[in-house]
Amino acid sequence: LLEAFLEHIPDKVYFKDLESRFVRISRAKAESSGWKNPMEAVGLSDADIYSSEHATRALADEQEIIRTGTSIVGKEEEQTWPDGRRTWARTSKVPLRDRSGQIVGTMGISHDITARKLAEIELGNKAEELARSNSALEQLAYAAEAASRTKSEFLANMSHEIRTDR
Repeated sequence: LLEAFLEHIPDKVYFKDLESRFVRISRAKAESSGWKNPMEAVGLSDADIYSSEHATRALADEQEIIRTGTSIVGKEEEQTWPDGRRTWARTSKVPLRDRSGQIVGTMGISHDITARKLAEIELGNKAEELARSNSALEQLAYAAEAASRTKSEFLANMSHEIRTDR
């Protein structure tokens, strides 16, 4: 069952030892990391795949899980790849325990949320653009209102002048 799960699940699944080195990964994790065979990852760490910034954060999370036994559930992570590409994942990480309950590493599953995050970024950019446009329109409306008041005052003064000159 585990073999079928790791072979076919579309999410990225991993198992790591106490030093945060991969013991086993899913085919989806292998392919997203550029490996043809999931066994190519055995013994490697996130530092061999991701930017040092991401690898450092992942290592800190995993070492905290090992130290405390506390899981991380549903954490949104930005992943920066060595080629500069950015992706996002919703990740859950838990302690990996042996039969006696001792923590022997970590395991986790990540679901790609890149499309959603890119849409959120685009939506945020459009909202900022709309706010700038609204501000500009408010300034134009204020200027138009001021010009209308000036015109009304001018016409009132001219009307008064015409009436009083007779």
